[in-house]
Amino acid sequence: MPTYYLVSDPRGSVNDEFRPEYEHTDNPSKANIERIFEAIQNSGYSCTQFGGVYSLIDAISTGYRFPNDATILNFSDGLSQSYSRVQVPVLCEVLGINYSGTGVFGSALMNNKYCTNLVLQKEEIKSPSSLRATKHYIPEVGDIEQLLPAFIKPNAEGSSLGITQDSLQENVDGVIGQIGKLLTQFDEVIVEEYIAGSDITVFLIGNEGTFLCDEAICITSDNSEFLTGDLKANRQVQRELAANVIGNDLCETIHAQSKRAFRALGCRDYARFDFRVTENSQIYFIEANSCPRISPTSELGFIALMNHTSFDFYVGLLIRVIEERIKKEQTFQS
Repeated sequence: MPTYYLVSDPRGSVNDEFRPEYEHTDNPSKANIERIFEAIQNSGYSCTQFGGVYSLIDAISTGYRFPNDATILNFSDGLSQSYSRVQVPVLCEVLGINYSGTGVFGSALMNNKYCTNLVLQKEEIKSPSSLRATKHYIPEVGDIEQLLPAFIKPNAEGSSLGITQDSLQENVDGVIGQIGKLLTQFDEVIVEEYIAGSDITVFLIGNEGTFLCDEAICITSDNSEFLTGDLKANRQVQRELAANVIGNDLCETIHAQSKRAFRALGCRDYARFDFRVTENSQIYFIEANSCPRISPTSELGFIALMNHTSFDFYVGLLIRVIEERIKKEQTFQS
């Protein structure tokens, strides 16, 4: 059995010098990391808590030698720079060590919402029309007008960072103002047409051809028609099986699109895909997450509850999927 090393950067340990005005982070709490560690052990796997991004950097600089059978279990959202979810995969590649989850290119791609949409459009997965803004480029007024009402959010961050009640703007001045506000804290911004409807998220565990977890969940909040970072952080959301809200037929379509997206984006082991479904049953892909939150209070905990099983069971399932993929890769290479 491989030796597992849990890598994660807990909330509060990440120096947010790059975005000092932004309070909410996408990193898990220390209690969350401890609960994952407990679940791994309860599932019968040998695991060590190794640290986070800085611990991997130290391992490189000191020439630390992992056992030959070592595998990094990556549950880190990285530090506070843009494209932070790429950091652990890059460091693991430098160390030459096996690691869980999506690789470097796939993680970078999924960390960029605008580019992800372009890739998935070729898979006939529809997404909202959008524009990209940076500190050096603000879209033309006429182009913004085509998207109104518009939704503005960071382009290269976690799923909830930078999303507030000000994210939805009805006019050009409001859009430009919100772009400017976000660009003081983030490097890239995406402006997209606002799609009113139900928020549906699909959590996949598995790899091409075999998915052991494939659940669609509808997420709502009594306090907003869309989900902000604060609502998620303060757990002011409700979850329900998506089939109860949008019906089985639409759910089947979303499941199929999620698996196509998983393959097209080069995902490994697990991922989460977010959609919006309109009142007239139109499905829009919103974004993908290469390292979704694993906790008893997030989607995976809800899935365990709905299937009358434990959070530990699904963590063990994920480790099994990781182990089987790495074995197949090693067999192919030999």
